[in-house]
Amino acid sequence: MNSPTRGALALDNLELRDRFVSEVPQLTSAEIGAQAGLKTKNPYATAARWKKAGNIFSVQHRGKEYFPAFQFREGRPHPTIKKALGALPPRLSAWQRAFWFMSTNGWLADKAPADMLDDPQSIIAAAEREGEEVVG
Repeated sequence: MNSPTRGALALDNLELRDRFVSEVPQLTSAEIGAQAGLKTKNPYATAARWKKAGNIFSVQHRGKEYFPAFQFREGRPHPTIKKALGALPPRLSAWQRAFWFMSTNGWLADKAPADMLDDPQSIIAAAEREGEEVVG
């Protein structure tokens, strides 16, 4: 792939990420700690601990770490997120996971996984299908 094409793709990717961060509500580590209401000296520790446990994920954008807010209910990780992250192919980047949750999905009657978190069986099945080999 030539350099102008790569440059155009990189710009498109950056613009898509800019839109995601501006249009999809995001939380910082400190905001997660505050919303969780846990008594901790380090407000960033809660998000780091939950991320390490696979309960949530984050994306890096323009030097900052963002946690898409759809992952949380009443200050805690929605349990379906961990199950979906475990079912998605491990090769997906954090950004690919973020876009997967927000994109309409044919396996979910053209709804976005983020909008169907209260239907964990359907979300997990759709996540597992994401890793299936395309034949045809």
